[in-house]
Amino acid sequence: MTVRLLLQGPLPGLVFGMPAGAVALLNPATLLSFMAAFTSFGLTGPFSAGEGAGLLLEILLGGICWWTLLSGIPTRFRSRVTSRIYEWSSRLLECLMMIFGIVMLLRGILT
Repeated sequence: MTVRLLLQGPLPGLVFGMPAGAVALLNPATLLSFMAAFTSFGLTGPFSAGEGAGLLLEILLGGICWWTLLSGIPTRFRSRVTSRIYEWSSRLLECLMMIFGIVMLLRGILT
């Protein structure tokens, strides 16, 4: 089965969304973010094995759903995006990233 056939299936991106669960669990930034979120919500106490497994499963399924959406939506609408739309969306995103970078730089300098 080729990649092209996998992307044209009933749920495009699902095959590529499955390893994303591992990325969601093993990414250091993700781990630190979840640790901070759990601490802020007061989830610091000891967990039973079932509670820990449930929490891990929720994070895994959330990561799979997120990356399936991120890969599936562009795959589904790829044929509708013209080069003009792509060019303008790229320009818009570049401007937003530059503005964000400038704001972060100024915040770092001023504080």
